[in-house]
Amino acid sequence: MQKKSSRASSVSASPTSHEHCRSAVTVVHYVDSCLAILVRHGLRVTAPRRSVISFLARQENPVTIAELFDALGELSCGKQPLSKVSLYRVIADLEHIQLVHRVHPSGGYILCTHIGCEEHSHVIITCPTCEKTEETTVPKELLSPLVFFITQTGSYLHPSSLLRIEGVCQRCHRISHQSC
Repeated sequence: MQKKSSRASSVSASPTSHEHCRSAVTVVHYVDSCLAILVRHGLRVTAPRRSVISFLARQENPVTIAELFDALGELSCGKQPLSKVSLYRVIADLEHIQLVHRVHPSGGYILCTHIGCEEHSHVIITCPTCEKTEETTVPKELLSPLVFFITQTGSYLHPSSLLRIEGVCQRCHRISHQSC
C-alpha cells in the first residue's frame, strides 16, 4: 500500500517561488518554452501534455501521478476524460526528453528548471521536513569524476547525471530554531 502524502490536498495551481514561476506571464513563457521543446523532439503538443506541463509549472513540491490525475480530472480529450494510462504516457514522454524529473522517495515529478540546456547535470535538492524540492545547477566538472568512478566499477553503465540531495531548507531551519 502506498503512503499518501500529507500535502496531497495542498497541491494547487497557484504560482510558486520557483525561478520560472514568479508571475503568471513568466509561467506562460516557461510553458511555451516547454511546448517548443516537445516539438523539437518530434512530439505533438496535445491537450494532456499542455495541461501536465502547465500544472507542474505552478507547483513547488513534487506531484505524484495520483495528485496529477486528481488535479487534471476535469480535463477532457474530445469526449473522454484523461485516463491514468494516458497520464502515465505523457509523464513517460516528458521524462524521456528530460522535461520532468522523478523525485525519490516520494515518486513525485517536477519540471526541469533548466529547459533547453543540454549541458547541465540535474541535481535535485529536497527538504525532508516540508518536501520543498528544487533543481540546481552543478558544474559538470564536479559530477564528471563521480560518473567516471561509477562506470569504472563496472556495476553500472551510462549513469545519468541526476543526483538527489536532502537538506533542510532555510524556512524549516528558521522554524526549528525559533522553537528552541
